[in-house]
Amino acid sequence: MSFVPPALAFLKDTSEILGLIAPYMDQVKPVCTPIESLLAAWFIAYCAHMIGVFAGGIATGKVDNVAPRQAKSKAAAEKGIFGNMTAYAMNAHNNRLEGFALYAAAVILCIVTKVDGTLLAKICTLYLITSAAFVAIYVLTALFPSMLKPPVSLIRSSVWFSNTLIACVLVKLASENASK
Repeated sequence: MSFVPPALAFLKDTSEILGLIAPYMDQVKPVCTPIESLLAAWFIAYCAHMIGVFAGGIATGKVDNVAPRQAKSKAAAEKGIFGNMTAYAMNAHNNRLEGFALYAAAVILCIVTKVDGTLLAKICTLYLITSAAFVAIYVLTALFPSMLKPPVSLIRSSVWFSNTLIACVLVKLASENASK
């Protein structure tokens, strides 16, 4: 599934992709500037990390700052909700870090190629919303019974897909703007 968002962005005109959300774009109020959104995206990634640290501390009975990576791995192996939550939070954190490079490059490319600032700020807001939703859904999956995890995971993957597509569309917008 990881190849689909960049393939869609590459093969489609951004107006087609943005046309899907155009009716809702007027309702989107930018929460920050595109450059500030980079800090917000990084913050969201580290919220997942901190949730993992705290859940791991509850799972094992202590927070180990001397060997934190080993402590999180040990906590993630613990049975129970907090062990599971540690594992899910670690995965959410890693996923957000993986997506950050593309998003940061996309925002910078849009700024350099002078993509419309209002449109860019709105799209960045959508990215932040889907990023935060992804982390929340991923971490909260630990609270669901086994039979509900597959549909919750499908929702999480759909949010990830939207989030990644947004970053890819930003690259495509920059490309289209650069070739004007």
